[in-house]
Amino acid sequence: MKKLREINKLILYNWRPLLGFEIIYKLASAVIFMPLLWGLLDFAMGLSGYTYLTLENIFVFLTRPSTLYCWLYGCFLRLSMQ
Repeated sequence: MKKLREINKLILYNWRPLLGFEIIYKLASAVIFMPLLWGLLDFAMGLSGYTYLTLENIFVFLTRPSTLYCWLYGCFLRLSMQ
């Protein structure tokens, strides 16, 4: 319980830098990472021969090797950005 009070005290003391960091992190993520993921999804769809996804073809799309490789690459990119 004492540790929780200490953590709460630190958060309340440093709330401005924490808020600033969170805002910058979310903006950078939205500006850089999301378009990269959309491009990766479009690339995987092009490799698989799809122009759009529906409920009928999404399972086949997700189990294709090209989609799995793109998904693993996207996970690697996400982990390397942290």
